[in-house]
Amino acid sequence: HIASAHNSGLDEKDDALEAFVSPVPGVRLHLVGEAYGQAHGWAEAALRSAERALYHGVGLGRPAWLDARAHTSLIVKFNRGG
Repeated sequence: HIASAHNSGLDEKDDALEAFVSPVPGVRLHLVGEAYGQAHGWAEAALRSAERALYHGVGLGRPAWLDARAHTSLIVKFNRGG
């Protein structure tokens, strides 16, 4: 059970971001918020986690306000580059 990414023991190099998008396979549950991102305590981390859940978990595409290159790098590839 992961109550918070702050205390999960997972670091950015692990598959933590993917795990938060869909923590229970087959269950439509997605963890979002600043605690489930790489910049703990920042609103940007909350927005990124929400976009990852919408893209990977729900299947929505890139929002018009988010640059295509940034979307690919930050959302599609979980902040692992262009």
